[in-house]
Amino acid sequence: MVIIERMLNKLIIHTLFLLLASHSFAEILGEFSIDEIVLNTAYEYTDPKQSRFSLDGSLMSVKWEKQNELSVTIGLGPISLLNTPIYVNKNENEFGLIEAKAKYWGPYGEISMGLLPVQFAMEGALKESERFFYRGLVFSKKLIALRDFGVAYAIKHSNFYTRVMVHNGESQAENPDGRVFYSGNWGWQSRKFEFGISAQTGEVKPESLNNVASERLGLFDDLSTIKTRAGAMSVKARSKYLDIYLENFIGQVEQKSVIKKWHGWHGDIIYKSPGRIDALLRFDYLDPNRDVSLDAVREVTLGFSLRDKNRNSRVFLYATKVIDEGTDIANDRYSLVWRLQPNFFDTP
Repeated sequence: MVIIERMLNKLIIHTLFLLLASHSFAEILGEFSIDEIVLNTAYEYTDPKQSRFSLDGSLMSVKWEKQNELSVTIGLGPISLLNTPIYVNKNENEFGLIEAKAKYWGPYGEISMGLLPVQFAMEGALKESERFFYRGLVFSKKLIALRDFGVAYAIKHSNFYTRVMVHNGESQAENPDGRVFYSGNWGWQSRKFEFGISAQTGEVKPESLNNVASERLGLFDDLSTIKTRAGAMSVKARSKYLDIYLENFIGQVEQKSVIKKWHGWHGDIIYKSPGRIDALLRFDYLDPNRDVSLDAVREVTLGFSLRDKNRNSRVFLYATKVIDEGTDIANDRYSLVWRLQPNFFDTP
């Protein structure tokens, strides 16, 4: 018994020594972790008879953090996740760096710099692992970027929050025209309710303007400087089994003293059942140019989500009815998405 007791004492001492050593190393070197990892394998069928397989929304990011005040996040994924705005030229058929963020936080807020999320409106602030739907029309038509190079400052007090960002506006490290965009979010958030306002303004000179006419939605040409402004109002309500999102977007493009305006909104209803199957419903609307008649688009999406018992895997099934205001063409969509993400739905 004495020998066994001595062995147990030595084991306890060695275990405590290893724990203290690992803690001290963590203080000196910091801690590495996976910030987000998502694999989206998707199949999409669009009328008439168009099929596509993709990995849209897949990414992996790692984080280094030291003493709860410094962190670095590096993310890799399809360049399309930057959502480069329609105003500038782009090449999205690539895989590369989609986030490279250095952050410091203290009692007076946090400062981030690098390739950052723009976080325009609540939908723009969602991580890929948090989405229940495809990005809405305002983002899929690329009126607003999702990520860009810049610097951001954020602060929270009680339930109120503020975040402002200065960024290139082009979702690229190069900024040929030397102009910058300004984005901001202000709001109030509790566990079950959130209200927010977002705003963005910027200027793009001809050397950076998109030279593909079909992508401009009739809002501008590539011959002279444009000024863009956008705003959004967002409301989110949550309960044990039901989440409701409502967002309204407005924006305008000014070129040669001519102002063209766009407008969009979406409403989402997410029923989180006690079982493993959730029901999803979205209404989405975009009028990309209010000066042009019969160009608005409406989409109604009905979906279901099946999750495994460990919440590491989800299968989404979507059916989207596309209603074109002008000539209604056959472009309805049906999608099947299998998402693998370690426990990302554990957040209450």
